[in-house]
Amino acid sequence: MAWDHTRFPATRQVGSIVDPFRTTTTTSGRLALLVVITTLVIGGPLVNVGVNLRAMSSSLACGVELGRNQSTLMASCCAVH
Repeated sequence: MAWDHTRFPATRQVGSIVDPFRTTTTTSGRLALLVVITTLVIGGPLVNVGVNLRAMSSSLACGVELGRNQSTLMASCCAVH
């Protein structure tokens, strides 16, 4: 037989104090837990994309600088004096 909280309303509050995880079974508790899990699952790949974009832009800038330096060197070596 299940405990009847309607006959003893004070036991409902005591039950939530004794079992703090009882709120995760409510709709709002499940929603909050789902939001936290989704944030953690999506957060990792988003940080990784940011790191990869910074590395890519750094590599691209290095390639552009190398090309400019090489073309300047070739122009100075091949110039007719």
